[in-house]
Formats: sequence, structure tokens, C-alpha cells
Amino acid sequence: MKLKRFVLASWAVVALAVAAVAQKPAENPTVDLNGGLQAQIITVGMNTRNALHPSLTMSVKITNGGKSTAFLLLYGVPSLIDDAGGQFEIKSVTGVAFCPGPQSNPPSTQLCIGIPRVVDGVVFSPRGYTRIDPGRSITANFFAIGTNNTGANLIFSEDIAYRLVDDPAKDADLPDAQKLKQLQLGTLSFAPTAINQR
Repeated sequence: MKLKRFVLASWAVVALAVAAVAQKPAENPTVDLNGGLQAQIITVGMNTRNALHPSLTMSVKITNGGKSTAFLLLYGVPSLIDDAGGQFEIKSVTGVAFCPGPQSNPPSTQLCIGIPRVVDGVVFSPRGYTRIDPGRSITANFFAIGTNNTGANLIFSEDIAYRLVDDPAKDADLPDAQKLKQLQLGTLSFAPTAINQR
């Protein structure tokens, strides 16, 4: 009888351990994007010295595993929410071309991609997109401020616009309006990711 109880208790412990592992967010999650592009969260950290307004930093590595040269723009206001429903307000995005657009605070008068309207001088110039050659990577860094955030995991998403170019030398001669018509749109998003607090 004792052996049977021990075996049942052991199985219960194993089942709980498996459930806990299944619920734990993956470290350094990776997502595949179109055209051989891949994004991976490198770090997510929150500084809670100011408990009312904790600061969040996140680094995302974007790699071009395809054969074409990629030109990439992050646009719109990134969504940074913890799993308790707390939001973070983006303060800066560095390391990659970024256009917050008219939805930003304070609002920008600049359109980011201009689709379906392609208007010179009004949209973010495709010459300013971040170039990622095949086999190369860039790191995008995000800095945001929250308000009483209590969640342990971050849920992130951001819109992206990109072009894939087979011959960058020929592409350099194309007018901006033609480059804007070649844009492909997508979303960069990850499953909930553990926030390292310090």
C-alpha cells in the first residue's frame, strides 16, 4: 500500500513539474518572418527602482537568413504589455529604422509607409530603411516606461515594412515612389517572454 501511494505521489510530482515547464515562457524566443528574416529576443529587463514608473529595456536581434538583401522599417507605436495588463509607453527605438507615425504621442505629421498613397516628402524615405545583407544581423533596442506594472512576462508586437532586393546596385537607382510600391508588410510579435527584474 505504501509503495502504491509513493508511486502515485511521484507521478503527481512529475505531472506538476511538466505543467510548470509548459507554462514557463521560453527564454530568447525566436520567430520566422518572410523572406528568410528571423527575429529573436536577446534580453528583456525591467528596472523597478522607481516602482511607480518602472523602465523596460528590450533587445531584439533580426537576422537575414535569406538570399536577398532586406531593407527594413519598424513603424507605428510598439505594443508592450505585461501579462497583468500593464502597459509600457515607448520612449525610444534605436539600432533600426523606426517611424512612430501619426499615432505617436506627440503625434508626428509624417506617414510611415504611405500605402496606398505614395507621396514624396510625406512618407518615411525608403533610403532610410535599415539594410540587412544575407547572413548579417542587426539589433533593435527598445526603451519604455510603465506605470505600476506587476506582470512577470512581456507581450510585444510591432508592425514592419520591408523590401527584399536581389541586386542592391540596381535598386539604388530606383525612385523612392517605386520602392514604396514594392513594400511588404508584416507584424513582429512574440509569445509572452519572461521579464528579468533588477
